[in-house]
Amino acid sequence: MACHPSVARPSIERLPQWDERLRNYVEETKEVPRVWGQTDCALWSIGAVDTMCGTDLAGRYVGLWDSPATAGAYLQANGWRTLLDPVVELVGPVLEAGALHVALGDLVYVPTDDGLGGLGVLYGRVILPHHDKAGFRTVFLEAALRVGGCVVPIGDRR
Repeated sequence: MACHPSVARPSIERLPQWDERLRNYVEETKEVPRVWGQTDCALWSIGAVDTMCGTDLAGRYVGLWDSPATAGAYLQANGWRTLLDPVVELVGPVLEAGALHVALGDLVYVPTDDGLGGLGVLYGRVILPHHDKAGFRTVFLEAALRVGGCVVPIGDRR
C-alpha cells in the first residue's frame, strides 16, 4: 500500500514488546480523568504512540489548550481543520486507497459534533478516551493512522 506522495513518512517505529507496552499504558491510564491540554483524547492517543515507539511527541503539545474552544483555536492558528491533520504530520500520511486494514495499536480518528474530531487507539476494540472523565468508549471509525506507517481512510471525510 503506497502512502500519499506529498507527505514524507515520519521515521518512527514500534519498539520490541510494543504490544505489552500498550497494554500497560491502557491499564495505567484508564482511570485518569481527561483534562483538555493534559490528558485529552489527542494527547492520550499520542502518548500511546510515545509508549509504543519510545518517542516524545505528546510533550510538545501539553498545556497549549485547555478547552474545546482553545484546542480549536490552536488547530486553526496552525492551519489545521481537525485533530487528524496534526496527527498525520506526526505519525504518517494518508493512503490513497480506502481499504480497511486497521491493526492493534493503530490510532483511530472519529468525527465529533464540535468539529475537532476524536482520537483513540485500536486495542482489541476501538477505544477512545472520554473528553471529560476517566475511562473509554467504543466508537465508529472515520480514519485510522498506522503507527509507523500510513493513515487508512475509512469513509468519506468531507
